[in-house]
Order: sequence, then structure tokens, then C-alpha cells
Amino acid sequence: MNNDPAYPEVAALKLFYRSQTVQIIRLDHSLIEDTLYCHITLKGIDYPVLIQDEYQDFKCPNTLLHLVLALREWEFLEESADYLVWCREQGYPGNREVLRRYYQDMVKVLPKIATHFKRGKIDSFVTDLDFQLDAGAVHYLRNTTFS
Repeated sequence: MNNDPAYPEVAALKLFYRSQTVQIIRLDHSLIEDTLYCHITLKGIDYPVLIQDEYQDFKCPNTLLHLVLALREWEFLEESADYLVWCREQGYPGNREVLRRYYQDMVKVLPKIATHFKRGKIDSFVTDLDFQLDAGAVHYLRNTTFS
């Protein structure tokens, strides 16, 4: 029985989490201030992700919400036209060599990450509007526990 009140996004996220045997490890250091640096494991393969957690969602005891944060960051990378556009959209300084290397490395690995998704495109399963407004499935995730 599904206890998620009418949120197909949450059901899809749980299915992805379980089918990919997701593990999320937050590292003690980050590449740049005011970000989190994590390793996400999908089916035994480890991928890095730099996360901006402006809403302090990593303090919520919900691993699905943490996964959404990582997937959103990968979506931003996948959709960015180039490094400087990505920096501008994310509010990062474009002159940081560590960020440039991270971006270049991620551009190479994103196609492999995309193979973990049914349509071959990274999907965070929630809408930007729900995320920003703390509505719908995101509000549900922020107010429930999952590990």
C-alpha cells in the first residue's frame, strides 16, 4: 500500500531510489563555500555532485529529499549551455579553477548518469515551482522521514 497522499512524483522517486540502490554520502569538505559536496551511488557507481542547499533541506531526515537536491543539480548541469552560463545561473564565480574542473568532469559523466533514467535524461521528479514554493510533493518530502 502506498502511504504517499496522491503524489505520483514521490512514488516515482521511491521507485528510482530502490531500483538504483541509491546511497548518498555527504563529504566533510566542499569545493566552494556555501555548498555541499556529496557522492551519490547509483547501482554501485559513485558520482560526485555539488549542491546548493539554500533551504537547508539536508537537515531534513528524508533521503528522498536529499536525492532530489542532487538530481536538480545534475539537471542544471545537463541543461547548461557552457561553464560560464552555468556559473551565472548558479551564482558561482566563473574564475574558480576548482569549479571549472568540476564542470568539465561532470559534463563527461552526465551521459552515464542519464542512462540510469528511463528516458535517458536526468529527472529530479519534482517541479521547480513546487521546490521553490514548498508545495506539493516537495512540501510532503520536507515534512516526512525516509531513509
